[in-house]
Amino acid sequence: MRYEDRPGDDTEAIHKPTPRTNTQDTAIYRRGAPLYRAAGWAGVCPLRARTKTPPPTGFTGWQGVDPDDEQIETWIRTQRALANLMLRLSPGQLGIDVDDYEGKNGGKTLAEAIRRWWPLPPTYRNSARADDPVSGHLLYAVPQDLVTIGDIKFGEGAGEIGDIELIQPHHRFVVCWPSVHPKTGQRYRWYAPDGSLMPEGEVPRADDLPELPEAWVEGLRKKQPSPPHKARQQRDRQVTGYDLSDAMTPGEASPSVLHTLKNALRDLGWKP
Repeated sequence: MRYEDRPGDDTEAIHKPTPRTNTQDTAIYRRGAPLYRAAGWAGVCPLRARTKTPPPTGFTGWQGVDPDDEQIETWIRTQRALANLMLRLSPGQLGIDVDDYEGKNGGKTLAEAIRRWWPLPPTYRNSARADDPVSGHLLYAVPQDLVTIGDIKFGEGAGEIGDIELIQPHHRFVVCWPSVHPKTGQRYRWYAPDGSLMPEGEVPRADDLPELPEAWVEGLRKKQPSPPHKARQQRDRQVTGYDLSDAMTPGEASPSVLHTLKNALRDLGWKP
């Protein structure tokens, strides 16, 4: 996708129009999952047929895990043929979800963000609106530990513009080809960085995303971040030393507290 105007100019995306696609696919998740895995995407999960929710339990959010190959093979065998496909992004990846249809003003918001933070480099766009050259998911590489705000908004009251959501590893996900949008009835398609429609069966590589400009990173960075991505990256981390005296209050412990503490230490294998 090309955003070539300089700050202060109106932004116009350059895309080729695309035809509506046949939505009668009989193996949506089965068709797409192996291709995304081969392209380096980790969180390739199924959704219900013709829906964008709910994601499978345990595979999203701060504590969610990425499915392994065995889990994906199980889903391929057991999911309904029309089950949609989603990507849960990994640390170091960010999605910018622009809505510029049915009265939404994501296009204006994007233009204002570009005016403030500099033009975006061309990237892959995912969309199920063939006649809308602005709306869709734009994917970028970002610092591994980046935690952003949830939405992009400018102004206040009647003058507020928004309708851009940010997709992060712990929050939201990308519904993408070969899924079918529940409202438009169109298949999600990928657009290459030059704006051209990518052939069905061809997906972006996870390591081929352009870097989000530094001004955007700082503009979107959450000032007081939630638990860091390390909660996901270091699920098997070892507990470091901790001084229990830091948590103690003055005075003698009650018999019940001493009994509980003794049992806990015994369970941990501690010997006096």
